Amino acid sequence: MAEIVPFHAVRYSQEKIGDLAAVVAPPYDVISPKWQERFYQLHPNNVIRLILNKEEPNKYSRAAGYFYQWLKEGILIRDAQPSIYLYQQKYLLMGKSEKITRGFIALAKLEDPDSGQIRATENIFSKPSADRLELLKACQANLGLILSIYYDPERTVNRLTRNKIREKPLIFLIDHEGIEHKLWQITDSVIIKGIAEMIRDKTVFIGDGHHRYASALAYRDFQRKSSGVNYVMMYFSNINDRGITILPTHRLIHSLNGYQSREFLDELQKLFKIKEFTFSPQGEDRARKKMLRALAQKRKEENAFGLFTRGRNCYYILQLKEKEKNSLASQDTLQSLDVAVLHNLVLKKLLDTGDIKQKGEGNIRLTPDPEEAITAVKKGAAQLAFILNPTKVEQATEVASAGKKMPQKSTYFYPKLLSGLVFNKID
Repeated sequence: MAEIVPFHAVRYSQEKIGDLAAVVAPPYDVISPKWQERFYQLHPNNVIRLILNKEEPNKYSRAAGYFYQWLKEGILIRDAQPSIYLYQQKYLLMGKSEKITRGFIALAKLEDPDSGQIRATENIFSKPSADRLELLKACQANLGLILSIYYDPERTVNRLTRNKIREKPLIFLIDHEGIEHKLWQITDSVIIKGIAEMIRDKTVFIGDGHHRYASALAYRDFQRKSSGVNYVMMYFSNINDRGITILPTHRLIHSLNGYQSREFLDELQKLFKIKEFTFSPQGEDRARKKMLRALAQKRKEENAFGLFTRGRNCYYILQLKEKEKNSLASQDTLQSLDVAVLHNLVLKKLLDTGDIKQKGEGNIRLTPDPEEAITAVKKGAAQLAFILNPTKVEQATEVASAGKKMPQKSTYFYPKLLSGLVFNKID
């Protein structure tokens, strides 16, 4: 049973801050050092000082110091009534089609992500979980949102809140990417009860924020004195609304000893049908675009991904041969995912890269931007770039429902939920 409850959210005082766009930021794990510094400079009360503090010797106690100082000064205020919060984002996908995603924020009762009604979809790293746990211990507050998804063809939340979204939102801002964010506070007990009853029998899948969820579980086990540690702040979005976009996370491979592109391509030919997009220096742009278009057309066909390797004036699309494909057909959904095929048959078996490591470790780096991946190879920062199609949401939930998990960073949910809209102080 998935259980949610309303809570007294901590929020920035708009009276004190003015434009809240100056104090919010994306989730900590997508902020580069360059953007970390930009957010530091943007406003003295920017949430970056809480979620990604850079001030030593103890960045966690520094973050906690800011949090409680801002509460004392009234920069942060706490809502008097227990509430859930309706959160809407309006954005342009690939700079073209406008999309709207809408969900609600509440406290979710913590469950085992392997067997409960709240299911993890991806494996996690140990270091980010430990990092978020230390921050949680210091601040005793949920500072960022966990994105979860569920299926509800009846669109219950939309029906219950259709009048609410006609009202002026509690918060309206446009972030640094041009994405529009709106937040409404819901205190009506009838609406809250209706949403809670709807979600009770649903399976909830964690889409983004696996490390925050893992740290909340660890904090619950560490600190059992308060009932508040049994809950974590979470955002819930209905898959049937089709508002959220899942982008792929492309793989950049670097620091391989003795890598030879010709030998590697010979090995690939044993497993994959390879389509080439050769180019002259003047025709590189055209070849790249042709490869990306051709790859996108294969989204309905399993087990195809793009490749760009150092030392070759050529782009490639790799499509699994029928023999290998038939072998996977007898296995579960996880093994047949493009990202799993890439990791198991290519990265581990042929390149011996092992699993994805943390930043600065191992041979694999990640990016949701295919152009960034390709540019890294051109500039010598990577030896190969593998370009993937996005994992379908149905595939991710099917894998999680079977009690399995995809490789780390198999999906990139977009748009990202802002940090700084609401916090949950754990009592």
